[in-house]
Amino acid sequence: MTKSTLLMLKVGILMVNLLIATLFFTAIIPPLTGGISVELPDGGSLNWEVYGHKIAINTSVKIINRAYYSIDATKIWIDITDGPLLILNKTVEIPSIKGGSEITEPISLVFDMDEIRSRGGEDPIFSDAEIEINVNVVAFYTFNTIKFAAQYTDIYPWEALVKEMSIDLQNATHESGANGLTVTIPYVVETSSLLSGKTAEVELILDNETGEITRDYETVNLGYRTTGDITFVISSNKMNDLLTRSQRLNIHATINLAGEEIEEDYSYSWGAPLNNLTVSEPYLSGSSVYTSFSFNNDMDRNLDIRILTEVFDSSDSQIGYGSDSFGVSPGEYISRSVETDISGIPSYARITVEDLNSGLQYSIIREVN
Repeated sequence: MTKSTLLMLKVGILMVNLLIATLFFTAIIPPLTGGISVELPDGGSLNWEVYGHKIAINTSVKIINRAYYSIDATKIWIDITDGPLLILNKTVEIPSIKGGSEITEPISLVFDMDEIRSRGGEDPIFSDAEIEINVNVVAFYTFNTIKFAAQYTDIYPWEALVKEMSIDLQNATHESGANGLTVTIPYVVETSSLLSGKTAEVELILDNETGEITRDYETVNLGYRTTGDITFVISSNKMNDLLTRSQRLNIHATINLAGEEIEEDYSYSWGAPLNNLTVSEPYLSGSSVYTSFSFNNDMDRNLDIRILTEVFDSSDSQIGYGSDSFGVSPGEYISRSVETDISGIPSYARITVEDLNSGLQYSIIREVN
């Protein structure tokens, strides 16, 4: 081998070594100096959606490649935890990211509210939470010879979908009318802004130990705090039981919230205004009919009672009319007798007990002895 050939060989080897060194340093130095980075979304860029019993987080992860070479076979592992509970894990693969470029990868993360509850997690419908998102990134570059790995963790607040859902039974009002008893109950519903623009259908059933009394339907606007009134209309035949018997009432609410049915029960101790009302058999004495009655006011308000006694003969003609009026305090027991003068032979009497404050009215027909 001549000296010139040997010199050319040495120069060639030196150039190859320089090329390898250049390749090595251009591959190693950029990652060590921040040539590759991953940007997680901030809380404001998380787009939460609720449909059925599922919650979706629509967001993105940005990977910036400042190195000279393409990043290949990038894998992103995402774990979402609520305290010690893993509620979701997902893997995203990106084939290639060219050198000196960046890529924003859209990611949709969907988890099941029913599954979270069944595994002992906080109920995402009624509970605030801090959700931790862990992201692990692994990528290869320079012909898959150099590995890049990084881990990122951030905590995002989860806002309960339903902040408050209450029925104010203590401030219920009652009004008697031709169709029966109307009961109006104030309610409050406050929901997360995530549900803004949506509505919820609410079915409310009022019942007692014997079964359904009546029901009502409401449409509630979501996304903020809203107030309104539930209105139950109770027929006359069922109203008499409420007027004369204190009892435990229950309101069963079923709310269709973004396709998810939520059920709540509200129990209420109903105090009847004429609890244990007893009316004696009217009896004739001389030219008068006498009727005795007693009751206890179990309501938490004063009553302004008027007793009407109408006496009829066998042809249904009214032959006597009597009345008695008095006030009754909450919890007070009443026992009284009403005398009604008549102008014929009595057959039966219609006794009506009415609270003039609310219009509540109870009537009963009895034969005269």
